[in-house]
Amino acid sequence: MKLYERLFGSKYNEDIPYTYHAKYQVIEGSDELTKDWFGDTFCSVCNHLRDNDVQPASVTIYECYAGNDVEMPQDSYTDDNGGWLLQDSLCHAHIRYGSEGSYKDCKFGDRDKCKVI
Repeated sequence: MKLYERLFGSKYNEDIPYTYHAKYQVIEGSDELTKDWFGDTFCSVCNHLRDNDVQPASVTIYECYAGNDVEMPQDSYTDDNGGWLLQDSLCHAHIRYGSEGSYKDCKFGDRDKCKVI
């Protein structure tokens, strides 16, 4: 574990995203008019969008690293019917960061899991 991460938290772990960005196309097929949300955790963004009745099919979620955004696979936040996954299932996306993919083994435990802007 790096010194900055031990002292200041997971925001200094360069192996995991420092934030998540959800992008909603207001006009389908056009990137000119979008609504955007940002959250410290994947689950905070997904839970916020689900609670506000935003349909997953109209949203793209990105992992944001320093200077690089990576699109999340849609199956990491949608179920077989195209609806939002619930909290426990969202944790499975963390397997890609080397965790067990469970709420108890969250690499984002020091981050705000509710606030979305």
